[in-house]
Amino acid sequence: VRSLQRHLAIAGTSLRAERARHVVRHAERLLEGTNLDLDAIAASIGLGSPSRLVALFRRVHRVTPGAFRRERRASTPRG
Repeated sequence: VRSLQRHLAIAGTSLRAERARHVVRHAERLLEGTNLDLDAIAASIGLGSPSRLVALFRRVHRVTPGAFRRERRASTPRG
């Protein structure tokens, strides 16, 4: 574990930051590709509650997951 922490520190990141990045990417895919509600998304990505998902999403994207979903769906061409 310590070796991994050292390598991540050299790369300018941390285990916590990499986990958050992974969780947000997974949430983005679910928001874009499904109609799951925030409860289901939070549960599927290992967050304890939808409020934790909203807080994480706001910290990373500066918008709520709902706003992100609406924005992405509006910009996706329908075919």
